[in-house]
Amino acid sequence: MIDVLFDKNVVSKVPPYVRMDSGRPIESFAITLYRAMVGDSSPTGNYRDGNYVVNPLRSIPVDDESSVLIPFFREPKEYPAYSLSDVLAGKYPKDAFRGKAVLVGEYGTLIHDSHFSPVNLGVAMPGIEFHANLLDGLITGKFLRHFSDVENIVLVAVVALLSVAVFMYASVVVSVAYAGGFLVVSLLVGWYSMAAYGIVPSYFLLSLAGAFITFPAAYAYRYFVVDRDRHYIEKAFARYVDPEIVEAISDDPKSLHLGGQKRDITVFFSDIAGFTTISESLGTERLFALISEYLSQMTDILIRNRGTLDKYIGDAVMGFFGAPLPMEKPEAAACRTALEQQARLRMLRTQWKKEGIPTVSARIGIHAGEAMVGNVGSKTRFNYTVMGDTVNLASRLEGVNKEYGTLICVSETVAERAKDEFVFRELDTIKVKGKTEGVRIFELMGFADDPYVDRKKIARYEEALTAYRDGRFSEAKKLFDVNLSDLPSIMMSFRCESLIKGETTLENGTYSMKTK
Repeated sequence: MIDVLFDKNVVSKVPPYVRMDSGRPIESFAITLYRAMVGDSSPTGNYRDGNYVVNPLRSIPVDDESSVLIPFFREPKEYPAYSLSDVLAGKYPKDAFRGKAVLVGEYGTLIHDSHFSPVNLGVAMPGIEFHANLLDGLITGKFLRHFSDVENIVLVAVVALLSVAVFMYASVVVSVAYAGGFLVVSLLVGWYSMAAYGIVPSYFLLSLAGAFITFPAAYAYRYFVVDRDRHYIEKAFARYVDPEIVEAISDDPKSLHLGGQKRDITVFFSDIAGFTTISESLGTERLFALISEYLSQMTDILIRNRGTLDKYIGDAVMGFFGAPLPMEKPEAAACRTALEQQARLRMLRTQWKKEGIPTVSARIGIHAGEAMVGNVGSKTRFNYTVMGDTVNLASRLEGVNKEYGTLICVSETVAERAKDEFVFRELDTIKVKGKTEGVRIFELMGFADDPYVDRKKIARYEEALTAYRDGRFSEAKKLFDVNLSDLPSIMMSFRCESLIKGETTLENGTYSMKTK
């Protein structure tokens, strides 16, 4: 019987014997060879006291599943190997195999019967060598055994007490380092115990006692009993800001005071398009459930990208990146949030369509610059928010999407800072309500490595935009008309037609927005 047993794609043990459908027992290949070597004609052994008794001189420890752990003596392909054709051709002395057990099987570079072993997870071991290692154990009398129940209880109790003591009083960083170090060290000690003494401790029980049970249990106690005040602060803020910010605030509650500071941040606005139409087609309860689900999904993505939720304004979401804790490339985080939200919304639309809900689309505006950041309000009730022209422009850019038929509109600052990670298309130069100077606006098209971004369409649009800015409106219109299915191109084509007729004028190539 040449069967072996797998444990997560690794061969580590074999059954001593199997019973055929006819009732006939057949022992493992290695045990059968061992009997032949010692002249034992017994058909099979028997189980007794946690062992498989081969004969009065040899017993093999078995586990709870009555299987034998293979005692690995050698790495893969370390046993002497000979070509069968060379042997048959007489290329080896006749006494080369005298007094030895010879196992015949596949062995070589094109081997099919090979599996990974615990001694080397990178090089597959020929199947014949698993039986060779077990035969080595039978010849030498060296086997592997698990800890007894008493040994496991004592070891687990000691480890659990030590771990609880560390987790109860050490910081989170130290506790995590201890847990990780314990898992690594216990694994190494287990390997040494197995190699030197043939004893295999239960790594599963040790990992539970040293980390996976004691760590959460100790921290649950600290969370609900020891750190009750900290828990109150975290509960109050966890749904609105990044976890790092929650931790910073809970570590220093004095930071919750009125006042602000000037910071370079990235502001993010999103709003549902045509919300009034959607609300009219749904009942109050269904509308409330829809908006709750939408805001929950969008907020989760915002916070996961380390953004801070400022507020909800009806169905609109306002957030910002880069405060109160500084972060690298807040513009990139905001763009990533926008793309992920749009992707998530596409999935939600598919689900909502089955429920008879009208199409829900969201428009997003992003701008980066200086703003005042801090707690604003009264001494008893305040909100952590941002103020300034940067916020106003981000809000205006969200509305600009409606004019150009886009979903994500960003400022030149954002496009310039995040151009290495994302694909942007310059849309126009406009003057928004409340601004005296024109701003260049860009559409966020996708990630830089996204093969589905239509770069040819972007190139055609840029060519048309160049003609548009040069005042060649008839030529620009023809170029915009090439992108027949592109909403910004269609809108700009109408703009060119209006300019040609004199119905619309530009101020130094800048278009003044009529609405917010």
